Amino acid sequence: LGLEQQILSAKDRLSIIVIKKGWDLVAVLVDEIMGEREIVIKPLQAPLTNIAMVAGGTLSGSNQVITVINANNLVNVALHHTKLPRTTFQEDSNEVVSRPHILVVDDSITTRSMEKNILESKHYEVTVAVNGKEAWDLLQKQNFSLIITDVNMPIMDGFTLTEQIKNSEKLRELPVIIVTSLGSDAEKKRGMEVGADAYIVKSEFESGILLELVEQLV
Repeated sequence: LGLEQQILSAKDRLSIIVIKKGWDLVAVLVDEIMGEREIVIKPLQAPLTNIAMVAGGTLSGSNQVITVINANNLVNVALHHTKLPRTTFQEDSNEVVSRPHILVVDDSITTRSMEKNILESKHYEVTVAVNGKEAWDLLQKQNFSLIITDVNMPIMDGFTLTEQIKNSEKLRELPVIIVTSLGSDAEKKRGMEVGADAYIVKSEFESGILLELVEQLV
C-alpha cells in the first residue's frame, strides 16, 4: 500500500499468547512472555479450592508456587461472555464441598467401570450411561461438569451426542472428552468438528492423561 514501515520499540510491543480450544482461537494480552516449558499441574489445597480461573499450581525451578490459569474457562469467557462458576473456599476440613459431577458414556461395562474407578479415586462424583441417548436424557434432568464419551455405541453414537450438546443453548459450554478406539486423522478431525474439547485414542489411554484433562476442563 506504499505505507512506511514502523518499527516499534521494545516498550511499545505487545506480548500475546494464542490459546486454542477445539476450532476456536483466543489471543490473550500478557505483561511478558518469560519462556516455555512442560509442567505438572497439581490441585490447590484448602482453602483455595475450585477457583474458577485457576487450574491448579506448579513449582518453579526455585521451588516457588506458581498458579496456573484455567485456559478452558478463559476461552469460554472471551468467546461467549460465560459467567464464571462461584469460587468455593473450604475453611474447615470437615466442611462438605460439592464435587465436580462427571457423566461417563460407554456401552462397554469394562470401560465404564475402569473410567468410573479412575475418576472416583480422585473424589469426582460419577454417573454412567450405556449410550448417547441415555446420556442425553440424563443431561435434561441433571447437571454435570464434564462428559466422557465413547463413539461407537448403539442408538446414539458419541459424535452425535457431542454435536447435540454443542448445538444446545443450555449445554454448549459443557466440556466433552471423547475416548474411543477410532484413531485415524479423519476420525479425530470429525471429533473436533462436532465440538469435542479433547480426543483420546483407547490404544494410547493413560489414566494420568485423562485426569490431567479432567482437571483442566472442570
